[in-house]
Amino acid sequence: MTLPVENMPILRGREVYRMPSVTSISETMGKNQYRKRQVGSSEIQRVDPLDAFVLINPDTTLPLCGDYLEWYLKDRGLEVYTGVEVQPFERLADLLGKKIFTYIWATIPV
Repeated sequence: MTLPVENMPILRGREVYRMPSVTSISETMGKNQYRKRQVGSSEIQRVDPLDAFVLINPDTTLPLCGDYLEWYLKDRGLEVYTGVEVQPFERLADLLGKKIFTYIWATIPV
């Protein structure tokens, strides 16, 4: 079950994007590997869900959420940055070689 975050009243009128979760990517990879075994083809490209760069809450508006997500994702082996304001190309070296970039950010209206 997924929470329809984009329909929450507090987020109306704001841009909200859904990103695939690491779990859904992992499940898709499992299905693709099963299909590959069935077909015997090596044409299916694989993306390692752990080959990711995750930026959470760069403007520190959600400290508890950012701390929890950082702990949760680092515990699963992902490279995570929380509460770090990133200027364009500042972390380019970290992004090179990564197949997935996830940016988790929210602004709470005052």
